[in-house]
Amino acid sequence: MNFFYVNTDYVDFLRTYDAKVLLNKEADFQRPYVGIITKINDVKYLIPLCSPRGRFLKNKPQYHRILDGDNLLSVLKFNNMIPVCDEVVQSIDFNSILDQRYRILLQKEYQYIKSISNIVKEKAKRYVETIWNSCDFHRNISNSFDLLENALKNFTGE
Repeated sequence: MNFFYVNTDYVDFLRTYDAKVLLNKEADFQRPYVGIITKINDVKYLIPLCSPRGRFLKNKPQYHRILDGDNLLSVLKFNNMIPVCDEVVQSIDFNSILDQRYRILLQKEYQYIKSISNIVKEKAKRYVETIWNSCDFHRNISNSFDLLENALKNFTGE
C-alpha cells in the first residue's frame, strides 16, 4: 500500500463528467489529491484523504477517520473515490517532501491506514457495491462511480 498523487489534468477531465469530483489544488499545495488505491470490481479506485473538520466526530459509511491516539489527523472519503489507472497516479516518496510538518503528517496517516488496510478496503468496496447503490442520500453526496468508470474508459481509450 502506498500514498499517491493524482494528475491534475485527469482530475479536471473527470470533473467534466461529474462536478462532485474534488478539485486538485497541487499548484498552491493546499490540498493535492492524495490517497490510497484499492480495487473494486476490477477497477482501481483512489480513496482521497481530507483534512479534519468538526463534523467528522465518528466514522460513518462515507468516510473513515484517521487518528493519532485521540487526535483526528484526516479522513478517508469513500464518497469521493475516483477510478484511476497507473498513468494518472504517482507514488509519494515521503523523503522528497520538503515541508517537514506535512511529511510527518503524511507518515502518521500512512502508518495508521496501513494498520487498518483490510478494514479500509472492505469499507470502500461495501460503500460502492451496497450503500451507494441502495441509498439516495449517499448517491447525492458521492461521486457518480458508474459515470466516472466510463470516463476512465474514455480517458484510456478502452
